[in-house]
Amino acid sequence: MGDTTRLYEGDLRRLTMIIRAAITFFGVLLLAVIAFAGWSANKSATDAERTLVENALNQSIANLLDGQKSVAWWDDAVIKITDESIDLQFADDEFGIFLTETYGHDETYILNARDEPIWAYKEGARAGAEAYAERRAALLRSSPRRVTTPRARGSGTVRTNSGARKRPTAFYRVP
Repeated sequence: MGDTTRLYEGDLRRLTMIIRAAITFFGVLLLAVIAFAGWSANKSATDAERTLVENALNQSIANLLDGQKSVAWWDDAVIKITDESIDLQFADDEFGIFLTETYGHDETYILNARDEPIWAYKEGARAGAEAYAERRAALLRSSPRRVTTPRARGSGTVRTNSGARKRPTAFYRVP
């Protein structure tokens, strides 16, 4: 009778190879799961940060536009700034100085209903309306947001508290 362990020697090698292959497979699988979890967490964090930045920018733009509405959306502005005439001292005080000091605007332009400049404020002082021509190309490239005073239902005019009807003027802010 001899050594009985020799009968099982091939089975033992085969079992060892199977266990070694299983450990290797599950090790690689574990590394893949860890790598995927890290990639997913990184993608989620990046998406969350992008959303936060977009929301912050949208909020800043909304606050800026609300601030401009506080200047442009009242009877005096509608009455004193029209396509036909403009009260320059009023525009300087209420738009130029106010927007520069309060919101840090570098340049402010008022355009008429035909998008032609009727007033400009630049570098802390009133500038000629032709100063807008220098910035027009930059404005068109950057697609500025246009803010207009509220319009009465489809009439193209604004009714003031005193009952007067005026055509609104468009306002642009140059960054």
